[in-house]
Amino acid sequence: MIQAAAAPSLRAAMAVMSGAGLRVGGLPSLAIYGEHFTTATKGKDQAGLMPEEARRAIERAQLSLRSPFAGLTASQIADRFRYLAKGLQAAGKIRERYSVHDLRHAFAVRRYQETHDVYAVEKALGHANVAVTERYLRSLGLEGGRGDLKNVEPQIPEVAST
Repeated sequence: MIQAAAAPSLRAAMAVMSGAGLRVGGLPSLAIYGEHFTTATKGKDQAGLMPEEARRAIERAQLSLRSPFAGLTASQIADRFRYLAKGLQAAGKIRERYSVHDLRHAFAVRRYQETHDVYAVEKALGHANVAVTERYLRSLGLEGGRGDLKNVEPQIPEVAST
C-alpha cells in the first residue's frame, strides 16, 4: 500500500532501502555503476550489489543512476515517507505507522531467511561486527541472531516494486 501510494522518487528510495538494506542516510551520496553501488553512511563507505528491481525503480522515476538522490537530504526522504505513512494510517489504509528504518529491518529479515548466514547479513548491512547484527536481529523479535526465521515476515506492507 505504501509503495503504491508513493511518488516515483520516493518509490525508488523505498526500493533501494528495502532491496539493498541501505540506511536513509546513505541515499544522498548513493552512486550506481552497472550492478554495483557505493555510498557513505554513518561515516563509513559502503559498497555492494544494487538489486535489479531497485535500479528499475530508479529508472522509472527518471532519476540518474549515477546520483539518484543528489539534492535531497536524508531528512527530506525520511520526512516524505513519514508523512505518507501517517496519511495512510489516518485514512485507515494501513494499521501501523512505518519508518524508513522498517525497510532496512525487512531487508535484514529477508536476507537472513535467504542465507541463514548472520555474517552475510552483517556485511550487507555494513555493521561493524557480527555482535551488532545479532543484536539487530534480536531487536526485531527474533530468537537470537542465529535462530530459525522461517516463520518471520518483514513487518512492512508491500515493499516490492510495482
